[in-house]
Amino acid sequence: MAFHFLEGVKVVELVGLAPVPFCGMILADFGAEVILLVNKSSKNPLANFGLRMGQKKSFIQLEFDKENDRRKLRNICCGADVLLDPFRPGTLEAIGLDPAELTKVNPGLIVARVTGFGQSGPMSARAGHDINFVALSGLFPMLFGNSRASFPPWPPANLLADFAVGEDEKRFWHFRHLIEQFVKSFGGRGFVLDCAMTEGLAYLGSFLFLSRHEPWLWHEEFALFSGKCPIYRTYETADRKWMAVGAVEPKFQQKLFEILGISTEKIDGMAKLTREMENAFRGKTQGEWAIIFEGEDACVTPVLNMDEVGHYEQHKRRNAFLRGEVEGEAVWVPKAVPKRMETEKSQTKAKSERTEREKSQMRAKL
Repeated sequence: MAFHFLEGVKVVELVGLAPVPFCGMILADFGAEVILLVNKSSKNPLANFGLRMGQKKSFIQLEFDKENDRRKLRNICCGADVLLDPFRPGTLEAIGLDPAELTKVNPGLIVARVTGFGQSGPMSARAGHDINFVALSGLFPMLFGNSRASFPPWPPANLLADFAVGEDEKRFWHFRHLIEQFVKSFGGRGFVLDCAMTEGLAYLGSFLFLSRHEPWLWHEEFALFSGKCPIYRTYETADRKWMAVGAVEPKFQQKLFEILGISTEKIDGMAKLTREMENAFRGKTQGEWAIIFEGEDACVTPVLNMDEVGHYEQHKRRNAFLRGEVEGEAVWVPKAVPKRMETEKSQTKAKSERTEREKSQMRAKL
């Protein structure tokens, strides 16, 4: 069940690239009124990607370089609780939206300034994208399971800095009482947040920084996160799909090997175990393996693509995805999380009703 923590909170989002539109989408999903201000005269084709996250937002088109429209911009921003800034340092000031001036008119305004490298430092005005922020975070080599690997780091999908971190740094906006606590702690005054995605990604990777000297995790040939460890990797199936194995603990390994019919006592070395497991998984289709491992605590799951997620039983039961449309093509769209849990009483009632319905259906078949 969706819950609207942020009802009554007014957010102004200046249209930009990935992280800020995503943040605005989250705020709208949780009940905030989000007004998306679009620059009519913008010639950046990538800005259209931000518009795709515009569900539940209202749109106002203005020309940011015209003084009359700038006055409208200022009036709209001064009436908001939150302003989301997607631009490089100095741009907000250049279009007449200096946070120092805005907060004089609206002392409670919170301005979130989201950039790749932050509002200060020698790189503050530099351009960059996800791959650059990941590169400077110190985590790039670790994404491949070995901080000392000599092969070229393969760029991850545009996900980590722009979305995982852009969302993580602003996740507290989900909870209205936290906003109120922040404002209260500042004596009712607003403030400006300096959200540097590079630093946020490094913070997100704190575990990697603290564990990077552990050979069994990172540096041995078959280290757990090396991508080669037989109990923590993916395996191709008979239909050229994949199963993901994460059997880290011994009890899960025992169940895994039992189901695969592999006796580890007769196998000498990780390389041979890997070959045995590869051969085993190639013997059945992904669907067959999914059924075999269903209900088993072996930490084995199918690798789903974006066309399959909405059909997967776990996701269907939780109603985790909605059917949407992008450029005329049907797609699965993730629903907002977290969800409010039902009370134990309502869960019991729903389960009872479901059980009776299932019994009736079974009797009808007899």
